[in-house]
Amino acid sequence: MMNVGAVGVHHECATIDDDTETSSELGGKTMTYFGSICLIVNNVTGPGMLVLPIMFQHSGWFVPGVMFVAVTLISAVSCCAICDAIARMPGNRNFDKRVEFATVFEHYLGRNWGITSQIFFCLCISASNIASIIAQAQCVDAVFLAAFGEAYAFQFTSSSVGSAFSFVSSSSGFADGNVASGPMITVGYVLSSLLVMPFGYWTLDENVTLQIISFWVMDAGICVFIWYFLAGKTIDGGGSVDFNAVPMLGSSYRSIIGTIMFNYACAVAIPSWLNEKQENVPVNKTIWVSHLIATLLYVLLGLSAAWAYNGDCPYNVLTQLSETPPPGDSNGDCRIATQVTALVWSFFMIGCGIPVFSILVRYNLYVAGVCSARWAKFWGVLFPWVVGWVFYVGSAFSEFVGWAALLLFGMINFIGPLLLDLYVIHQPVQASAPHVPNPTSCKSTKCKGSPRSRRASSATQIELDAGYGGCAAAELLSSSELFIDEGLDEDSERADRTRTDSSGYARVSGCTVSGARGLGLEEEDEEYAPFPGTLMAYHKALIGFVAGAAITLQVAAMIVAVMGYS
Repeated sequence: MMNVGAVGVHHECATIDDDTETSSELGGKTMTYFGSICLIVNNVTGPGMLVLPIMFQHSGWFVPGVMFVAVTLISAVSCCAICDAIARMPGNRNFDKRVEFATVFEHYLGRNWGITSQIFFCLCISASNIASIIAQAQCVDAVFLAAFGEAYAFQFTSSSVGSAFSFVSSSSGFADGNVASGPMITVGYVLSSLLVMPFGYWTLDENVTLQIISFWVMDAGICVFIWYFLAGKTIDGGGSVDFNAVPMLGSSYRSIIGTIMFNYACAVAIPSWLNEKQENVPVNKTIWVSHLIATLLYVLLGLSAAWAYNGDCPYNVLTQLSETPPPGDSNGDCRIATQVTALVWSFFMIGCGIPVFSILVRYNLYVAGVCSARWAKFWGVLFPWVVGWVFYVGSAFSEFVGWAALLLFGMINFIGPLLLDLYVIHQPVQASAPHVPNPTSCKSTKCKGSPRSRRASSATQIELDAGYGGCAAAELLSSSELFIDEGLDEDSERADRTRTDSSGYARVSGCTVSGARGLGLEEEDEEYAPFPGTLMAYHKALIGFVAGAAITLQVAAMIVAVMGYS
């Protein structure tokens, strides 16, 4: 079935009604403003921030600073763009309908694009989730190394008498495959699955408490790390920090795009957040404040570590922070405290992101009708843990995730939302609505009040009948369906539909307060806008410019990677 609305012809996609949103499978609109900030900041930041110091030392502070500003703008505008496309869906001006990432593309571009976006979405999110699971297990194994001097695993072996497993240990961990050949499941992996996997069966709003805890642990850990760096504790016996270790311009800029751009992969989580945030949570303010906080944390931690290591910065500072200090180290006590902080910080930073990835896959598969709730839980929550242990040893999977991030993450998180919104806002209103006669079949008992005049877009003008009890409805003179998107009373509870009979008159069966985006009307109530009022006059130009910048960065990152310079 196809609907005709303010953005031309679009396809009816799977959505979940309001009475299902609060079911056990999907969360309700309970997420607060602060909880929303924590969720988005946690999605933008992560352990990847600890590879920034070496980038600052090699590239200086000016070019990375400009890149941080550019990527922050691109990412935030991409998030606002997907919000705008969702708000322009019929009856969804206030984000009342349950819409997920893939279903937005299906709604506007059709089933084939919906399937394509679903495949790319699930592939990228699942690959990232498995990579996070492996990193989480390695983090727990590092705790065993620090506490007991060894890490432990169950190793599968085969012999002439059949298959079996043995309990093995290593004083240097298992990530490098430095034990006898054969697949293994480490004790860290088993404990991680027991501690983290159950949260994937929760809803997104139920995970907010976990995200808030993770947010505060991240902030506290970063404060400890910055103190450790600026106090000169990285130098045996202490010493002064060399601010000249980070010049204005560096000698190499090869890793800037990949290091910065793909840390800001949060647009995929925005539709699910819109579904479960409280109605009074401001959309644009939450997105922009979250991005600014994340960027500030990135820059402060990256620069302080780059200053501290004075030209001898490790590739991943977290590795050095997690190491046990050698005997006789004059900063031993400080390093032990920092080591504990690094291990706890890693656990929360990585572990709290795994359930969010699982929930996003669950929601997209279930809401789009790809599979049942039970199978959505399997593919989103259980499947990554079932297969993740196979890739614990070796680097092949890490390389695959790296290429998946390079080729697909930019498309899904930046280019896709921007081009979709650009497509939507360029679509004209394709029909004008006939005059609606004075019907007597309006079922809504709350539809009261005198009609108010409305302004329609230049492509259509709808005349409201004074005797219509406060409701306005319009329909094409065809058999197509159209969501009723107009209502005058704020207490009206739900949207209904109308069909046009053979005589060309609309039969009205209800009223709505969800707005008139689908008919091209302008409501007196405030509608969602991705930019402030003065900038909305340049909406198309701004989205087009940002989309062009995102495509340019994506192409540049791919060229650098293919040429082997990243």
